[in-house]
Amino acid sequence: MSASPRPDSSDPPLVLPRSVRFAGWLGLVEGGIGLIIAVVLIVREANGVHNDAVSGYGTAAWFIIFGGIVALAGWFLKDGRRWGRGPVAMTNMILVLVSVYMFSSGRIDLGLPTALVGVAGLAMLFNADAVDWAARRYDS
Repeated sequence: MSASPRPDSSDPPLVLPRSVRFAGWLGLVEGGIGLIIAVVLIVREANGVHNDAVSGYGTAAWFIIFGGIVALAGWFLKDGRRWGRGPVAMTNMILVLVSVYMFSSGRIDLGLPTALVGVAGLAMLFNADAVDWAARRYDS
């Protein structure tokens, strides 16, 4: 008795949907932006620009960790590897939530592009082809 059904030979071959590949590129860019922010924070702190409320080096470390994970996830996702969809999806969900905060703060100029990027990333990862691809990846 098998725990999970195996794909039949009649199933079409597993092909990476374009939307998933684009979501991978989006995740790679999002993670890259996080890494760029980390470099800016380190350079600012090294040049003597200090903020009493925030540690430049500590914040940079968080951006390196999370930006690096999202960039790596995007890299894996764009190549159709199994790992990568979760971190990219979570990043885009967080972007949508951050945009709500921006809207409530009166920063529509920042909230609108943030919301559009987050919703676009989620749409690329959760459309019918992408969900079917992800589900079939677990069957193989």
